[in-house]
Amino acid sequence: MPMTHAEAEAYVDSLGRDYIEMKATFEPHWATAMGIPGHDGDLARYRGQGVSRPLRRVFGIKRKLTSFSEDSLSISTWVDQQLLLAEIQTLEYWFSGQVAWRRSPLPYTDAIIEGIASLMLSGREDSLSEYLALRLGAIPDVVEDARTNVTDPIKLHCEVAAADLRGFLPALDIESVEAEPALDPEVVTDELLAEARSSIEEFAAFIDSLAVRGEATYALGAEEYSAYLNTAFMMEEPLENIISEAEQTLDQAKEKSQASPGRQDPLFYYVGEGGPLPEYEAAIRALLREIGGRGLLHLTPADSSLDVRAAVPLVPLLDSPVYRPPVPAAGRIGALYLQTPVPGQAAGRMYSNWRWAEPVHSRYPASHPAAVRLLMHPSAIRRHVRNEVGRRGWELYFRGLVGQPVPIREAESVSYWSDLAYHAAAAIAEIRIHAGEWTVDDAADFIAGETGRDPEAALRDARRYAVAPGSGIAYLLGRREILRLRERYKKVKRNSFDLKEFHDTLLSCGYLPPYLLSIEVMSKGMGRE
Repeated sequence: MPMTHAEAEAYVDSLGRDYIEMKATFEPHWATAMGIPGHDGDLARYRGQGVSRPLRRVFGIKRKLTSFSEDSLSISTWVDQQLLLAEIQTLEYWFSGQVAWRRSPLPYTDAIIEGIASLMLSGREDSLSEYLALRLGAIPDVVEDARTNVTDPIKLHCEVAAADLRGFLPALDIESVEAEPALDPEVVTDELLAEARSSIEEFAAFIDSLAVRGEATYALGAEEYSAYLNTAFMMEEPLENIISEAEQTLDQAKEKSQASPGRQDPLFYYVGEGGPLPEYEAAIRALLREIGGRGLLHLTPADSSLDVRAAVPLVPLLDSPVYRPPVPAAGRIGALYLQTPVPGQAAGRMYSNWRWAEPVHSRYPASHPAAVRLLMHPSAIRRHVRNEVGRRGWELYFRGLVGQPVPIREAESVSYWSDLAYHAAAAIAEIRIHAGEWTVDDAADFIAGETGRDPEAALRDARRYAVAPGSGIAYLLGRREILRLRERYKKVKRNSFDLKEFHDTLLSCGYLPPYLLSIEVMSKGMGRE
């Protein structure tokens, strides 16, 4: 029976909520990061039924999503449907196609690291100790799952996973955890922390043993990598075309950056003794005012809802592979985190207690207003399914309009062009790695040579692009697609084109793959809903 637009919208929304709840159960650390209640005491369990049962649910949702005519969908609901399908197909790719839970220890290390980190960044205080104790106590179960399941390991995945675990260990130092006033030492006991550390150390040693017999090949291959981009980012484009454009961007950006003041290294913000939190908060507010004053975005009262803080137990992670800072440095005490409270207008919507923890060291001034608008989106699917090309592309694109990040120290300002050069080099490196043309070491040498990046940091980045395809290419592809879309939008609007209105329209869509973003932005620009 044909559906009306309203019926189809409600049906797609219900399927989206089914998927969100399934994923929250499947990956509780994701649920905590999203503020979805009911999962904060759990860690992901990648075992037989723990993987097959969610996948069966996913297959069922996918069948239902494609079981009715698209003619019954409005443009916005069709975009929701397609976004959810891309998300489901990406999950299928990794857990069913690539069988990542048997070939890589990374899902297990992420379950532990993100499980703890997401709690510490959640902003909650009333039940933090209880949930942290539960997750610390569940670490041995995750380790046992990995011991049982990871039967066909990939050597590089093992090396990265072991490094991540060892980098995470300082976060569980007793002194570090006790420095967090929200934690109850009678609940998060010294003994519990010691047992968790011991389990992680044993896990890292086990992963080392896997690496010895692990498969040396880590590249997906050009055909498989192209298929992955099509699945995750909905992009069909010859890889050589992307490389050619990235090389042109790299040459242009290097030329521009040489004429720009500041260091070539990306800027990170750190907390010193006592911390420059008020200084940073004042600077970010000033930058938001500048964005509004220059007509780049229509700012709302919700955009001023800043909560800048340091996450104390995560302080030791700064020099670890977990957050992978680009250059080594001494005397770093903590990272600043910008937390976006849910605006009051979002009250009553699904999972309305979500708090977005955005690392300030990403230094993109557009992150905050984009997060606020995403939290207020009427679609549960848009609020919870974020495409990385859409997200990262917006950040890099908008940084090019503002020019400089918030300067705490003028001597540390970094040019936009050096940042763009890095992302162009990263895109080239990722493609060459997965096409089987370069080793990770080749890619690291290229990044360091072309951008002046610290060689150790360049190697860390190249390893990440090898084990997490899409992470190196997302910024550059997303920026390029927004620039193309802006030109199309200008042609449609002609003399009525307004940059602020274009950006408002862009952010009203959420973080979408380029193909879906283009359809929805252009339909809104032409008054078609």
